[in-house]
Amino acid sequence: MKKIAIVTTGHSPLDDRVFYKEAWSLAKAGFSTSIISFKKSGTHCRSGVYFLSLEKPNGILRIVEGLPIIGAFPRYLRFLLLLLRNTVDIIHCHEPDAVWVALAIRYIRKRCRIIYEVREWFPETTIRKGSTSLGGNVRKFVLRGTDILASRRVNAIVSVEEPKAKRYERYVQGRVPVLTIRNYPRTDLFFPSGARPRARAASTVGLYSGGISLDRGLEEMLWLTKQINDQGYDFSLILNGTFIDPQSKRDYYRLTEAYNIARHVTYTGWVQHENVPDYVRQADICFVILHPTEIYYRALPIKLFEYMACAQPIVASDFPLIREIVVGSKCGLLVNPLDKTSIMEATWRLICNESLRESLGKNGLRAVQSMYNWNVSQASLLDLYNSMLRNPNKTRARDNRK
Repeated sequence: MKKIAIVTTGHSPLDDRVFYKEAWSLAKAGFSTSIISFKKSGTHCRSGVYFLSLEKPNGILRIVEGLPIIGAFPRYLRFLLLLLRNTVDIIHCHEPDAVWVALAIRYIRKRCRIIYEVREWFPETTIRKGSTSLGGNVRKFVLRGTDILASRRVNAIVSVEEPKAKRYERYVQGRVPVLTIRNYPRTDLFFPSGARPRARAASTVGLYSGGISLDRGLEEMLWLTKQINDQGYDFSLILNGTFIDPQSKRDYYRLTEAYNIARHVTYTGWVQHENVPDYVRQADICFVILHPTEIYYRALPIKLFEYMACAQPIVASDFPLIREIVVGSKCGLLVNPLDKTSIMEATWRLICNESLRESLGKNGLRAVQSMYNWNVSQASLLDLYNSMLRNPNKTRARDNRK
């Protein structure tokens, strides 16, 4: 049985893509699959997937690892040793720093193959604050250079969106195959047999799912909640996710207090992926009001497809990739995310027209059932793995770009 290690230094081992999609699919296909992570998860097995994590050290080593910059070296050394104790055929890395650890493993074990999965815009997501300063630009230059070097030394690159794939195609210049395997939802989780929509009440429920911050539409959604309730209509908002940083949490409490809407807003905190559909189905309208930042303007968020899989109408930012899905599937309304009036008008239109909500929701569900589901992506993933194992020196696999 071929052994696979999915390695993540930044994501949770129970991340929807890491565990619920890739590891789950590989284990189901008969591979011995492990998730090895920085985040503490203990050593256990779930759904045929083994979990291993880098435990926190004790004593002076814990102090050293807490130091900036130099603390990373002993931490990555321990991570390297953890990987060396587990002989694997393929290492699937979810972050750039994990790639360098995998390259060190391959230097020791020549037959080991490496997949580099590109999920974020790197180094833009790493250097958000101060990115326009001289120091920020120097860091970007160095990080991008090391990323190009690493990407040219792996055996395959997997991207979740076409713009990211095109960037890495420029980086590797044909040296390494670059595939797009989109992050579509699993159909068995999002519309299992027997699932029932919630009973509709007189009030309207809006929902946002994912990381919470101002540049992901937090202020606009809270403002919208205040305006609708001020007009005498009962509207509540569910924020299903976590704050991306402490400042975002402070922004949330500041705005809910300023707008006096705490009783109309429910913050769930982190929710396990298999429970996300339970919250999405409670909604009447779902939001993807991302701001036009360098990162989000080119993004295709998984929450969009999860809303569609639960047959929910969507109010979304009018960005190219999002527009392609929303207009093509006829599953929602597009807005200028920086124009609160535009967001209000779209939301009111859905509140006042139940038949439109149902029509858009059904259209989205049909699109997910026919095209935008994990079965499509899973086929590409397994093609890639089988190709690498059959012929390690030449990888060919199905690309599921649309």
